[in-house]
Formats: sequence, structure tokens, C-alpha cells
Amino acid sequence: DPDAIIKDAKISVPRGAGSQFDLNPSRSHPAHATIDHLRVRLDPDTGVILELELLLTAGDRIILALTDPQRPPV
Repeated sequence: DPDAIIKDAKISVPRGAGSQFDLNPSRSHPAHATIDHLRVRLDPDTGVILELELLLTAGDRIILALTDPQRPPV
């Protein structure tokens, strides 16, 4: 349940430009068995997602970099 992951997660936004945020599932959440950490990097001017970095509990790191991101039309 995506809403439960966010509700039970520890979310931190580093001070400064606010160009990223981190999401860590709580140890009691079932997702923690697989996901240790998710970092979302944003464009500091537009807020568009530029990169997702996923750290799995097995130690694997997956980075998805988005090139030429575009906002959907309003």
C-alpha cells in the first residue's frame, strides 16, 4: 500500500535549497525487508524529479536519472 509506506516512513528534507528528500521505511513496515532508503533529487528551481536513488537492504544501489524531464500539461 503506497500510502502506508509514506505514513510509516521517516521523511527528511535537508536544509538549504530543498533539492532532495529522503524516505526511510520504518523497521516495522514490510517494505523495509527490501527497501532501506529512497532519495529523490529535485530541480531546485522547478521541483521536477531529476533522480531517484534506491538503496536495498541487500546492499544494492539503483540510480535512475531522468533526462529532459517535462511537466505534464495543465
